[in-house]
Amino acid sequence: MTTTPAHPGIPEPPKGEMYFPIPAIPNRVIKMEDDIMERICRLIFAGQLVEKIDDLPKELVPEEDAAERGKVRSRIIAALGLKCEEDDGQPLAELAKKAMERKSSDLALPVLTFMDNVCHRCAKEQYIVTDMCQNCTARPCAETCAKKAIDHTTGKAHIDPAKCVRCGNCAKACPFGAIIHKVTPCVAHCPVGAIETLPDDRKVFHFDKCISCGQCVRNCPFGAVEPRTEVTDVVRGIMDPKRKMVAMLAPAVAGHFPHPISIASLKEACVKAGFDVCIEVAVGADVTTLTEAAEFDERMENFEQKKEGALPFMATSCCPAWVNMVHQHIPEIESAISHTGSPMHYIGNICKERYPGCETVFVGPCIAKLTEGLRKEQIDYVLTFQDLNAILRSRDVTFKPNLPDDPADPDVGCSESRMYPIIAGVASAVASVRIKAPEKYPHAVTPVVCDGLSPESFKKIKTFGKTAPPGNLLEVMSCRGGCCHGPGSLLNATMSSSRCKMTATKSKHHPDSATPVVLKPTYIIDGKFVDADHL
Repeated sequence: MTTTPAHPGIPEPPKGEMYFPIPAIPNRVIKMEDDIMERICRLIFAGQLVEKIDDLPKELVPEEDAAERGKVRSRIIAALGLKCEEDDGQPLAELAKKAMERKSSDLALPVLTFMDNVCHRCAKEQYIVTDMCQNCTARPCAETCAKKAIDHTTGKAHIDPAKCVRCGNCAKACPFGAIIHKVTPCVAHCPVGAIETLPDDRKVFHFDKCISCGQCVRNCPFGAVEPRTEVTDVVRGIMDPKRKMVAMLAPAVAGHFPHPISIASLKEACVKAGFDVCIEVAVGADVTTLTEAAEFDERMENFEQKKEGALPFMATSCCPAWVNMVHQHIPEIESAISHTGSPMHYIGNICKERYPGCETVFVGPCIAKLTEGLRKEQIDYVLTFQDLNAILRSRDVTFKPNLPDDPADPDVGCSESRMYPIIAGVASAVASVRIKAPEKYPHAVTPVVCDGLSPESFKKIKTFGKTAPPGNLLEVMSCRGGCCHGPGSLLNATMSSSRCKMTATKSKHHPDSATPVVLKPTYIIDGKFVDADHL
């Protein structure tokens, strides 16, 4: 793990402590974004943002390359929380002034911004015959094509794009694997079809359809889509001694800062960086678990009594991208969404009551939480883990490795709540409470878990208004594997999952939970039902 400060002249850390590392995720786009974000934070803390921000493109691209400097400019605009689509070429200093004068009430949708000058103009989805084609005698590719889109007049197979319907049967039939499926990453991964490819391969983002899941951000290999961050707003709050800033760390935080950075290490580091208080969102998750466990019986009774609008299943409400999807695209199952607030909702309430006049800052791996934050009066700002890491590094904050949880701290997350970011974690927490007190909760839980919102899963869920899923508790996570794989990540998916599970396993159990609870839900993966035993 690299813990060397990014800038020269920084002294060695105190004995037994370490500097925060450069993100280890193997993605050059994310590293560029983090470098820009850290530089902006350093300038704000130094009181030099407006004075020096126009120098950043030249510092980051020393060569006289107007196109590359233009791309850096766009990333800077996104980092300031502004819309790249509205860039009219005025100096970055003027844009920085707008960002520094912005109020929390000025924050608005959309939370994503598209950088047309960064976009690679990826071509539309198509199947392409490669040089691996052997011009074989059997020609299974042409024989299996119902549209007769393949011919061999030139020897090698050729696909007529005007006839091809992109069914993929030719690629499956080819014994040499000579036919590849070329996709447009952002379009292919958008679950609701909010991205359109124009005839010249330019992209149009229909933000009225967008659910802010961030799949386009995660999957675009050129980094042409970025969240409009609220980092400048939070840093200004940290610098103002009259404002009380409370950092609220989502449970997935355990999986996104590499070993040996523990949750306790992060909480202490956040205070060093200037936050007045740092608390785990897992404390709010406890409230979500208990409230949703009780609500489940009410929902099942409503259905049994045939009340108007009642459905035979209840859907979790923790994932804001999922909730956005239902509200915008599947209103026929809107009544199934739990009325229980998310962990962010409840921890926001707790902080507002405990620290009157404070400003709450949710920190997690999720971009869609920016939309939930705009709707919630308990939430003032939302940061991703990338944003937080940039703040910590810009402050040259050190951390104590492997700092353990304080057993006397009542705000330490329990095992069940720290499992929320793992797929099926919410359903497991709700089930654990109900299993321990069957006399209080008479209805058995049969969980169905949607592991990632893909276009195929979206189509499957749309059928639930007419044909109920094979269970009565539907947990949906926009990101494959759960929140720990969110688009605001710092580590790769496998490592983040392992660290979240390890932290949860070592944590105390909630007194109202039965332990251990082993759920075997039916999963929805890319639109198909998969039994837990077959994973």
